[in-house]
Amino acid sequence: MRASVEIFSEVGGGSGTLIGERGWVLTNWHVVTDPAGKDPSPAPVAIGVTLDLARPAVETFLAKVEKVDRVRDLALLRIVSGLYGQPLPEGFSFPHLESAPVGARPAIGDRLRLVGYPMTGGHGSREPITVCEGIVSGYERYAGFLRMKSDVTVAGGNSGGPALDGEGRIAAVATRYIQDEGGPGHLTYWVPWSEIPPGWLDRLRQ
Repeated sequence: MRASVEIFSEVGGGSGTLIGERGWVLTNWHVVTDPAGKDPSPAPVAIGVTLDLARPAVETFLAKVEKVDRVRDLALLRIVSGLYGQPLPEGFSFPHLESAPVGARPAIGDRLRLVGYPMTGGHGSREPITVCEGIVSGYERYAGFLRMKSDVTVAGGNSGGPALDGEGRIAAVATRYIQDEGGPGHLTYWVPWSEIPPGWLDRLRQ
C-alpha cells in the first residue's frame, strides 16, 4: 500500500506507483499532461502518500516528469524533494513495488488487484486508497504494442495505478476504461509490464 501514491498536477491528477527505492514513480501520460495533448509542464507535481488507510493521501513530495510515452500513455517521474523543496535525507530509501519478470505477462483468467485513488466511492472530494479485484480478460494489439484488457473496475483517479499479480508484484498500469453504452458492463485497458519501454527499465536499474 505504501508504494501506491496519489499524483497532483496542474492538469488534474491520478494514481502512480513507486518502482524504485530512489523515488521513481510510474503513472500515465494523461495524468501529467493537459487534455489538449501538450507536453507536461516543467513545474514539479505533488506526490501524496498514504499515512492512514481510512484517510486521503497526504501531499509529501515533489517530483519531475523525466520520460513520457504518448502512445502507451505512460510517464516516468522522479521524486526530487519534499513538498516545500526541502532536500531528501541522504541515502533515503522509498518503499516500492517489485515488478513482474521482464517479458512476463499474466495469463488470461489470472486474478489482479488494482490499487489507486478513485474519485468516487465516498463522501469527500478526495478518497482514501482503494483496492479492487478482477481478472485478465484478454489482450489486443493497439498502436504497435500489446495492451491488456480486464474487468477490474477503474474509476477517475485510478489512472496510472498498478495492477498487482498473485505475488503482489506490479504486472500492469491502468490506462483507460470503456463503458458499455447499452448497460453497466465495461472493460478496462492496461499497459502490461512487458510493454514498459526498455530504456526506462535501464534508467531504473541505474
